Amino acid sequence: MKKIYLILSLAVLTLVQANAAVTVNDVIGEFTGSLKIGINDPQVGNVTILPGSTNGRITLVLPDFDFSGTNLGDIVVVDARMSSSGYVTVSNYPLYIGVLSTRASISSTASKSPLAANTAELTLTIKVPGLPDIPVVFEGTRVNKTTQMPNNSFEEAWKTVDQGVEPNSWHSFNSSTGQYSSMTHNNSQLVQGSARPGSTGSKSAVIKARNMVITIANGNLTNGQINGGSMTASDANGNYNFSDPSNTGFNTPFTAQPDSFVFWANYNGGGSNEARMHTVITTNARYQDPESGSYASVKVADAALNYGNTGGWVRKSVPFVYTSKDPTLAAYILTTFTTNKNPGQGSANDQVMIDDIELIYNHHLTSLSVGNEAINFNNGVGSINKVFNDSTLTITAQKEGKGAQAVIGYDKTNSRALVYVVGADYANNKAAYEMYTVNFTGTATDLSDASAEAEPAKKVILGGQVLILRDGVYYDLLGNRVR
Repeated sequence: MKKIYLILSLAVLTLVQANAAVTVNDVIGEFTGSLKIGINDPQVGNVTILPGSTNGRITLVLPDFDFSGTNLGDIVVVDARMSSSGYVTVSNYPLYIGVLSTRASISSTASKSPLAANTAELTLTIKVPGLPDIPVVFEGTRVNKTTQMPNNSFEEAWKTVDQGVEPNSWHSFNSSTGQYSSMTHNNSQLVQGSARPGSTGSKSAVIKARNMVITIANGNLTNGQINGGSMTASDANGNYNFSDPSNTGFNTPFTAQPDSFVFWANYNGGGSNEARMHTVITTNARYQDPESGSYASVKVADAALNYGNTGGWVRKSVPFVYTSKDPTLAAYILTTFTTNKNPGQGSANDQVMIDDIELIYNHHLTSLSVGNEAINFNNGVGSINKVFNDSTLTITAQKEGKGAQAVIGYDKTNSRALVYVVGADYANNKAAYEMYTVNFTGTATDLSDASAEAEPAKKVILGGQVLILRDGVYYDLLGNRVR
């Protein structure tokens, strides 16, 4: 197997003003842009920058790095030093590429001038003995993902629609469409309320039912649009909330993978009435709620809850249930709050107050094993009585979080591995990660006898394998260099 050597330089800068010191918190996040490998045409590439284990250090990740059609997995450089001007220094860093079962080394080269705010540049040179150097250049900008519902606490300015008001990005009957929509216009069914106690804001949405004489019009709030197309409240073909890619102003683009939907509710409904929350993540297609016909085929994930009187403000958490559809096809999200789970049911006095909506992204390590041995952690630190040899280690991480990623970096200098679990909202939430350390406490066993101590080479056991150690380099018994 040919050995591959890597030379790396990274220039990262996020300055608010000229000559300001750059901190780790300034540069961490996700970047996307052009990745050019050799003379190939540019492709889309990504770089993730995580905090290191000590101050002034970062961990650099090139996720799913692809070289000549071969996926090399994550290239991870842990605890790279960063200067106050935003440059990263990596010197003779040993890097193991598992898919190639080989060692690489990384050294710094001269970096270009620091770049503009929210951009990153990565220059990588792959050196393969007997072949010309292969340059790799990444030039990208910071990723900003939509990971929360817009105006999720209703604090933005409320706009006047006919005789009523609606919060930005949310809609009710005053902005409805359809054949009979005018019958529900010009009413105060949706009003602005005060925020719940303990909230940092000052506003909430108060959703009220209305007596239409022939039926009850359930209170209705959605980030899509209401269609009033039937005189029969329960007619799902005429009365529904909908999201349509072409319906500008009444849809919410959304590509993330949340684990649960959280909101605060204060519901007062008559008798055994139940209010309802329903959220659906869909592909790039029209969707209607209540669901009818073929609309189920565009669902990526679904979260629904019917709930009775709350007796005050109560926090509700609802897990998303993902369909078999590829979650990367997610394109829009449609949410509905209503005063009754059944259309046309309940009483005219029913109302529900909604505040502080939040999409939750889990990023927890559920288990980790080295080989067949499970690691127990105390405050994120675990240990194992094995010799550190990253070319033979098999570390398996199980994580919680639909879109979370488990990233493993090897630190030969300190005989340890750093394991990161990165949430799907890390691009927008710098706290959306957990870091774990696995310390390797085993030592190599010296098999040399006394008469051989003066010899320059000796036999050792490393990772369960008998090796020859000569001048700090390990060889197998056939003379092949191992590390």
